[in-house]
Amino acid sequence: ASNPDILLLDEPNAALDLVAKKIIKDYLLSFKSDSKGILIATHDEGVLNICDKIYVLKNGTLNPIDKNCRGDQLISYIK
Repeated sequence: ASNPDILLLDEPNAALDLVAKKIIKDYLLSFKSDSKGILIATHDEGVLNICDKIYVLKNGTLNPIDKNCRGDQLISYIK
């Protein structure tokens, strides 16, 4: 079995039911607690709760934003 130091995930919760999303979230929190890295590309605001850093990709540039940014404030960064 593989034991990577970094996970690269693209929309890890796409088309999953609530039970599957919880399983994924619990796994990612466990992975993170082992001091390993996770890079997530997502449109799912709920995934942001496990992130230490958040970046918005806009016009080809990654822009760091406050990790507590949500809702309308997050939308304003994306527009």
